[in-house]
This record gives sequence, C-alpha cells and structure tokens, in this order.
Amino acid sequence: MAYNTTTPNLTATYVKNIFKKGIDVATFTSSSTVRNLILSVNNDISILSGVTVACIGPVTASTAKEFGLDAKIVAKEHTISGLVRAIEEHYS
Repeated sequence: MAYNTTTPNLTATYVKNIFKKGIDVATFTSSSTVRNLILSVNNDISILSGVTVACIGPVTASTAKEFGLDAKIVAKEHTISGLVRAIEEHYS
C-alpha cells in the first residue's frame, strides 16, 4: 500500500487548545484532512474563525465549503509546492 489515510486520536480539547495559541493559516492537502480536522473538533468550525483556509486544489476547497469553510487560498498546481506558492502569493 502506497497511501493510507488514518484519523489521529486527538481530543477536541487538545485540538482547540492548539488553535487558541494562534494559527494564521490552516492548510488542507486532501478532503480527508478537512474531514479529520472537523471531526476532531466535533464539527465546531468556530475554531477556524479568523484563520485563513488554504487548500491544495478545488476538490479539497469544495469539501471545505461543505463543512462551512471558505478557502481563501486554492493552489493552481495541486502539489505541496503549489500550495506553498499560493500561500506566498496570497501574502505578498
């Protein structure tokens, strides 16, 4: 198997405390990363209030939108390098 998606065993409180420390950009590299974060915080997307959402491509951005997130950054090239470039362009 070349690729295996797993859900981390984190409590909602643990994840929310990370966000309370200050997150500028939440990056999502697949639809499963969106779903895993949302599920880990019991669907409480308020933790992403004021956080810029960046997605690796339009499919991931569409999944984010299904969960009520607005991807302000969507990479044109659907790779990690493309996502980094899109973030750099957004902030330049």
